[in-house]
Amino acid sequence: MSNSTTLLDQILSNQAAKEVLANALFDAMSPASIWGRHASACSGLTWGYYGGQYGANAVANGTVTLTASTTNYVYADNATGAVSVNTTGVPSGKIPLYTVVTGTTTVTSYTDVRSYAPQSQAGASFGSQTANYVFAGPTSGAAAIPTFRLLVAADLPVFVASGASHAAGAVPDPGSTAGSARYLREDCTWQVPPGSGGSSTLSGLTDVSVTEGAGINGYSLTWNNSTGKWVATNVSAGSGMSDDAVHYSGANHPTITGFSTQQSTNMTGGVNTLANLASGRGFTHTIQPPSTAAAEYHSYITQPVPAGSSWAIIAMMAWNAGTYQTYNKAGLLVMDASGNWVAFGHSFANTGQQGRGAYLAAAGLNTTPTNVPISGVPPAGPPCWFKLTYASGGNFVFYTSVDGETWVQRYSVSVTAVIGTPTKTGLYNNCNDQSGVAVANMSCVLSVYHYFQG
Repeated sequence: MSNSTTLLDQILSNQAAKEVLANALFDAMSPASIWGRHASACSGLTWGYYGGQYGANAVANGTVTLTASTTNYVYADNATGAVSVNTTGVPSGKIPLYTVVTGTTTVTSYTDVRSYAPQSQAGASFGSQTANYVFAGPTSGAAAIPTFRLLVAADLPVFVASGASHAAGAVPDPGSTAGSARYLREDCTWQVPPGSGGSSTLSGLTDVSVTEGAGINGYSLTWNNSTGKWVATNVSAGSGMSDDAVHYSGANHPTITGFSTQQSTNMTGGVNTLANLASGRGFTHTIQPPSTAAAEYHSYITQPVPAGSSWAIIAMMAWNAGTYQTYNKAGLLVMDASGNWVAFGHSFANTGQQGRGAYLAAAGLNTTPTNVPISGVPPAGPPCWFKLTYASGGNFVFYTSVDGETWVQRYSVSVTAVIGTPTKTGLYNNCNDQSGVAVANMSCVLSVYHYFQG
């Protein structure tokens, strides 16, 4: 702006072509004329305005249509410079230009409400704003003039896990799936604390490692939330060999009450006993046929099947047929309501094939079973692990293991191909002499160290 000493060219009273100098001065002042009233373009309810350069946007001369018999608010967009009009007021963040009062057909008065606002500051309205709004650039895309808006997730960088690249920031999103009692770990992940919810089992817990040792066998582990420690409790005998895991040590083995025994009719007068082991753990099942030569001497020890459409039987056992090892068998058993049964385990076809495995199936207690060889079954004598799985409408699958943890599948057969719906599970023991040798001294002992079904 010029002061007492002007910087502008002056129009002299006696100069010629005064209009040339005047037009040159108006041209120099033209940036200030943007959005000004363009008188020659105004007529009736048509409001004309001058254009100009608004930042990078060129605004052309133009017009807007006013509403009759009311107050009209003419304003410019703070981002583009485009001119609009309404009868409700200048929107927040827009640039006010004119307030125009109209009659039925013409403008009756108007007020110029423009003020100096360089483009770099245009649109920055620091009047009243909506609660929780911030003055910021666009949420995405190219750079644009800042406005007042709500924060979005992209405005808040998430903190980075501890370490060399750690950076402060907002808490990470826990995800769309609802959780319970989760906490945020140092590695930026949401986790459930060990023992959350008072769980008494290991299932569902994280960051828990329990290694089996000499002091764990025969005990159950329960997490105590108040002390933050595992409590080891000696397994109670309960109802004997019921549907729970049984793994007894020392003098803790129970009286056998969970199994019932059955034997073939030609075992009449023979020995069929269940007893606790004198030492170690578990129990023994001993059969000794009567002193009459016969084809088969069967004995079963059973209990009701576990609940559910699929289950498993697991046993650690040792089996010995003494001196007479011809056609003797022992293993895991499943029976249906009609007395049909199927068994998987050890078999002695003759003394030259000791330790051969067998899959047996028979239509009743007094029926000679079908004997199908199974390769790879550990020999009789030392303890070994057997497992049989059942799936309704599926197969019986037989496994063996040397340690009770790593299992090898040995045989599979359709359930419906051998028996009906299972009603009993347990163990099978057989003494047999098809060669006619006197059987009075024959004794088949099944020692069970661990049994589970469920």
